[in-house]
Amino acid sequence: MLNMALARPPQPRTPGKHYGCNSFNIPITVTDAPTLAIPILPVQDQYQAVNALSTLTSRTPSDWQIHPQLVNISGTYNTVMQHCFPVDQPVSTTLQLLTHGIGFNASYWDFYLSSSQGDAQYSYINSATAAGYSTLAYNRLGIMGSGPADPNKEVQPTVQVAILARITQLAREGKLFDQLPKPSKIVHVGHSYGSIITNVLAAQQPSLSDGIVLTGYSALKEYASLFLAASTFTIASSIDPTRFPPSQYPSGYATWPSKWPNQYAFFAYPNFDPLALDQVESTKAPFTMAEFFSMPLLTTAAPDFQSPVLYVNAERDQVMCGANCTGVVGPGTTSFSNFNGTTDIESVIIAGAGHGLAQHYGADKGLCEDHRLDEEARVLSNNSA
Repeated sequence: MLNMALARPPQPRTPGKHYGCNSFNIPITVTDAPTLAIPILPVQDQYQAVNALSTLTSRTPSDWQIHPQLVNISGTYNTVMQHCFPVDQPVSTTLQLLTHGIGFNASYWDFYLSSSQGDAQYSYINSATAAGYSTLAYNRLGIMGSGPADPNKEVQPTVQVAILARITQLAREGKLFDQLPKPSKIVHVGHSYGSIITNVLAAQQPSLSDGIVLTGYSALKEYASLFLAASTFTIASSIDPTRFPPSQYPSGYATWPSKWPNQYAFFAYPNFDPLALDQVESTKAPFTMAEFFSMPLLTTAAPDFQSPVLYVNAERDQVMCGANCTGVVGPGTTSFSNFNGTTDIESVIIAGAGHGLAQHYGADKGLCEDHRLDEEARVLSNNSA
């Protein structure tokens, strides 16, 4: 039977690899990050995991959620990073610092189909470096080599924000690693949860960023429960104990049970190659239950942030917009009012795309080229040093 997703006309290949990359493991120290004590974690089995999800999505919060107990966390965490840079043209002194979202690792930003390694249509880094920018992507805490960390007590968004802040500080000082030149400016780019982390960084320490690009993010919270319900808080090691060994990913790490919830949350049919869905599913990263329980600790209002802000959203984003982002991000919305201290704020919509923006047909043209790259370049170049 013909797969209708394959009936879409072939997409033109995008020549790739305008860039070189170096990978590093860097210890990042966090001091006194406030975290939430979560008495129903850790879970012992899938029954308890589903019960934890029911508690999280209930309209009636538990007493420990109403009266949260905070615990300050300090620690040093190995952080896997990749620095990429143009090799055939002058390099901008602006550094893009990339933070990935739930279900991915840093490779989200440099995605190539394994069956078509020469086609860079899904690689944000290819487009960014082709425009002259260097990038620094990293695996968030708890993801594939970044850690170790307790999934219930440490892998929480406040700690993720503190790690991003420290990475930024070290990069600004030219002390992150020798091969990374000291940048004149740093612009933060996030996707989904990575955009939430970026937003909170701008709220807490507005001077650390010269501009932010928030992709796959609306500042609305009500649609996250759709993603959570699709995941059923499936304990990651129960899906594939070889890939997610319990010694590395204990019961606090969850994922979704198959590629179909992945499609529901991240992909907009038929605007993707089924091979992209298969590859994203086969390389998916887990998340922690604690990350969702502790989201209320975050403050996204950033009235003191005066640098440029650019929102880039998918038209059919299920997670952030209930599958229709039209009118959700723009003047008069929460997303814009969060940044009422800047006069330089804009939003664009990627037609036909789902939450996993970079894995859709024409991602390079929608996310990184045409007027959208021009808008990002304006953000990147504003108030140049």
